[in-house]
Amino acid sequence: MTEKRVVFRAPMVAELESFELDQSELGPTEVVVRTRVTLISPGTELANLQGKLGMHSDEPRTYPMSHVGYANVGTVVAAGRELPVKPGDRVYTMGPHASAARLDARDHFCAPVPSTLSDEQAVFVRLANVSMTTMRTTVARGGDDVAVVGQGLVGNLAAQVFQACGARVHTFDLSPARREIAARCGIRSVHPAEAMPEFARRHRLVIEATGSARALASAIGLARNGGEIVMIGAPWGGDENSVPSSQLTRDIFFRFLRLRSGSEWEIPRQPNPLLGDSIRANVETGLEWLADGRLQVAPLITHRLPPEQIQAAYDGLLNRKDDYLGVILCWSD
Repeated sequence: MTEKRVVFRAPMVAELESFELDQSELGPTEVVVRTRVTLISPGTELANLQGKLGMHSDEPRTYPMSHVGYANVGTVVAAGRELPVKPGDRVYTMGPHASAARLDARDHFCAPVPSTLSDEQAVFVRLANVSMTTMRTTVARGGDDVAVVGQGLVGNLAAQVFQACGARVHTFDLSPARREIAARCGIRSVHPAEAMPEFARRHRLVIEATGSARALASAIGLARNGGEIVMIGAPWGGDENSVPSSQLTRDIFFRFLRLRSGSEWEIPRQPNPLLGDSIRANVETGLEWLADGRLQVAPLITHRLPPEQIQAAYDGLLNRKDDYLGVILCWSD
């Protein structure tokens, strides 16, 4: 079957291309999904599109990249015998920006979307899940002060997640437009970046959501003695995204701080009886919280675009950050 997908042809060149989707002989955990909407993840996708060095290798990026994106809501076309979904069901997967996709649900998930949740709302569960691993693993608890540095999609949703858990959340961002969106999402304590010194040394947990080494150096000052700083923003860019280690090490050593990764993949993808926590459980929780209103995403949506405008979407996210934030690609009516 001939379908359409987004491909990165070369650095800063995004196109829509045709491809053949094989639907034959599905494995027991495979699913074919016809896409309704996808959501652009600005951090990861722009890093790949710009050719920034990856986090696991200093090798240059190779193009074309034909598997782009990982936030997809669609309708099941066919499902393997071990999956609890059937044709016609509406599901969330980590499928790419494509009109249809064949996926293994063990890796890419296949979670039914609650009937009360719109496609546009449900697709944001992908970026809410970035911080939900930290929700499971942090020393912070309800009632603690939590700071979130950066109010892009990941940071905004992190603030909402921890606010839903009962934390006193304080957020910081350079952009007045993003601060205004954060307030519209119901985040109660929203501040410009220059206000960070007023909140110094009071937070049990500090979440760095920008991926900027300079922002991380500033974020450490927000932690109380013995506090925890968690990096959920991926540090793309290699040596160009760096600061002198002295900006980090003095406070970490003398104030007994803990600086660690906030990678969502610290916990298993699928439930394990011996470990408890899983990404799949986070997906289900995130969908529930979106459905019952604990997470508000309507103010995050700045653009709804057809896939044919994919280059314009990335150009806007890169060059007009105050105007472009939540960009949804609409693949079907």
